[in-house]
Amino acid sequence: MSQLIRPVRMFFLLFQVAAPVPVRNVLPGAALLVVWLATNALTGFSPERAFTMATLAALCTHFTLRLPYDIRRLAGVLGSDFAVGITLVATIAPLAVLIDLQNILLCQRVLTVIPLGIAAIYLTGIVDRSGLVTQLAWPDPRLAPMRPALTRVALLRSLSFAFLNEAMILTLSPDLWLIYAALLPWLVHYATSALTTTVFLDHQRRV
Repeated sequence: MSQLIRPVRMFFLLFQVAAPVPVRNVLPGAALLVVWLATNALTGFSPERAFTMATLAALCTHFTLRLPYDIRRLAGVLGSDFAVGITLVATIAPLAVLIDLQNILLCQRVLTVIPLGIAAIYLTGIVDRSGLVTQLAWPDPRLAPMRPALTRVALLRSLSFAFLNEAMILTLSPDLWLIYAALLPWLVHYATSALTTTVFLDHQRRV
């Protein structure tokens, strides 16, 4: 029993030593709440339209901050032109769908679809023996021995947050769900830090 309790205890202790959440990670949540409060304070906005605008503000902020990083990372493997094209399509397509439909449930499901899409990529990395996906995710050569384990925990993390979002949709009102969505970057950051640090520590123990 102690052999099971000790790793679990160490995992939760890792949350206390993790680095602070980067400012860029919390800006989408801040944009979400600001636009939500502003549209609710103004007349002429239906709940669906206000919810959609808040979601779009968060997504646009997130994509704007990540776009240069994603293009630079993909360009090293896929080439600059293809990297720009696939990144822009992946960015614009969900925004266009949300603008057209203006549906609260659809907006909420964005936080299910994104981690499921990321999980599919990591699953491809587990199945693919070429190592292209894992190298793209963790390009540092020093991480090469840990890439399989990092890929597995990243897959687990993505699936967990997809299921968590579905649970939140079922149990929370739209207003409370927005607060959850705004605070989600903190949870993702600390969970990711704890999981990756666990992999690093386990690798050092085995070496």
